Amino acid sequence: MDTIRFVGTGGGRMATTTQLRKTAGLYLELQGVRIYLDPGPGALVYARAEKLPLEKLDCVIVSHAHIDHINDAQVLIEAMTHGAREKRGIFVGTKSVMKQITDYHKDAPNSVLIVKAGDKFKIGDLNVIATKTIHTDAYGVGFKFFASKKISYVGDTIYSKEISKAHASADILILNCLYLVNENKGKNIEFAKHMDLDDAIKFVLDIKPKLCILQHFGMGMILKKPWEKAILVEEKTGVKTVAARDGQIFDVSGAVTVKKSGLGRFV
Repeated sequence: MDTIRFVGTGGGRMATTTQLRKTAGLYLELQGVRIYLDPGPGALVYARAEKLPLEKLDCVIVSHAHIDHINDAQVLIEAMTHGAREKRGIFVGTKSVMKQITDYHKDAPNSVLIVKAGDKFKIGDLNVIATKTIHTDAYGVGFKFFASKKISYVGDTIYSKEISKAHASADILILNCLYLVNENKGKNIEFAKHMDLDDAIKFVLDIKPKLCILQHFGMGMILKKPWEKAILVEEKTGVKTVAARDGQIFDVSGAVTVKKSGLGRFV
């Protein structure tokens, strides 16, 4: 069974410091491999609380070097390599990510891959492509996973047609929708290069996935009921859209379905 688990759905500075939504990233089981993607602050603790098998991880992936994506990467490398005592697993990151990782932790896995947009690589039987982003970390990437369904993690970025094309034919589209409205878009400042709901709608209209999952919410989205914003995206695009909540699991191996538990309003 291929699954996506949203260990945490928060992003940005205020969500990180308040943990109103956890900034713990994603845990994927695809094509028989276990991946932790973008383990931000709290990833280790929250993953342990969910009893995830971190010692059985096959790969830790970091899309870019910002703290809400990279913070717990090194401790997850230690979990994957059994306290750095066993050479196992793969660590995948960009040039900027590698600058933030100690030599000790880069030496611990069986292999380390430094990726840039357009690079193709394999994790076991799983094929992956790194994709372009437009973000304040110029080396940042997204990823497209070729499992039983094509799963696109667009990463932290603003909208562009080029990025949409890189994720064409995705069955499941995961969008890091930090803002409800990014009022700084187009300006040459750090906050300007994060996705807002308008960007998300453009991506969905271009890519036309079977399912869109919004996540990585900043405070502006969290406080404005993201599950309601997902309904708005669905109304404007005709594509089934949900706002992921912390701990939610999506089963993607057969027909695209959503496992629900707890508060139904979040989907």
